[in-house]
Amino acid sequence: MRKAVFAGSFDPLTMGHVDIIRRASKLFDELVVLINYNPDKNEYIQIIDRVSSVKDEFSNDESVSVDVSRDQYTVDYCKDNDIGYIVRGVRNSQDFLYEDNVSNINKQLDPNVETVLLFTDKNLSVVSSSTVKGLCGFKGWEQRIEKFLPRYSYALVLEKEDALKKEYIKSIEILTGDGEVYKNPSIQLLYYNILRAYSIRNRHYHSIIHIVNGLNTMKQFKLNDEQKALLTIAYLYHDLVYDTNQDDVENVFDSENKFKKHFENILSKSQIKIIKNLILATAHKKEPYTFLERCICDIDLVIFASDINTYMRASFLIRKEYSQYDDVTWNKGRKDFLNKMYVKENFFHELPNNDTIEKQAKENILFELNLINPVQFK
Repeated sequence: MRKAVFAGSFDPLTMGHVDIIRRASKLFDELVVLINYNPDKNEYIQIIDRVSSVKDEFSNDESVSVDVSRDQYTVDYCKDNDIGYIVRGVRNSQDFLYEDNVSNINKQLDPNVETVLLFTDKNLSVVSSSTVKGLCGFKGWEQRIEKFLPRYSYALVLEKEDALKKEYIKSIEILTGDGEVYKNPSIQLLYYNILRAYSIRNRHYHSIIHIVNGLNTMKQFKLNDEQKALLTIAYLYHDLVYDTNQDDVENVFDSENKFKKHFENILSKSQIKIIKNLILATAHKKEPYTFLERCICDIDLVIFASDINTYMRASFLIRKEYSQYDDVTWNKGRKDFLNKMYVKENFFHELPNNDTIEKQAKENILFELNLINPVQFK
């Protein structure tokens, strides 16, 4: 059995790393992704989360495993675990010269261990953990870095950088008229409760990424500051409770109750009523009535109008959230839901290019329905 190790800090795991791991796993019977942990260095992403990011990305590849090395040469780890190869990724000529030198040193430390160099896909040659971290914090950084990171790793970076915090605090400042609301410990605590709720491991689609993408979609509407603030708080809370053993209506009601409990002493009664109605509108059980209700429904359903690859990726992630159900049960429920969505008279209401995205949404639904039942569907 040919075993190899791919070592690094993976802080965070990038698409460059993923590219090397996927290709290396096809060359060897077993590939160990070895995460180097140095307790004396400041971690960007905690070690336990880096392990989880690799496991999440390669959960369907039995040849890939994850381990952690603490203050140990990679060649010594190879000797201890009967591994004969070290895989290294090369992005450019500078990397090549560096890896050539490291390979020679490793050969002197243990002549039985071979180094295999894999050149990174040219489209990922600029991607590194340090590049990703360097891009964070600037205007629009959330969209810029998304393509460089796998889904779970992207969520970890969003959490680390408090991607939602500015919008959350600004919204409460607008609604309360209190410019120093950020100093309130209870407000800070509520934010981290929201963050934790969307960071639960089994939230494969309805995660922090779903929220960030929704808030970005919100920018397509013409909203005044108060409207934007109301919509932001509502969207932050609309999937706060997501229990796949309950139906969507129960989850929405539970999310609405959480919001009311959190904000009944912070916002006015009229503001609470508006936000409650916005949250309830995301159950999609009736046509949205107000402008803001139409906006939040459009935001929540915009994934249906994405390109087919993005749409099917989202469908796959939602299926993972309902993994407790067998395929027969899942397909029946999914088919019923998609049929109901397909016959909606108006899929979108306030988003620009309504006709175009309406058509795309219908095509995506038909595509998925045909996958579920290629013979006949309604």
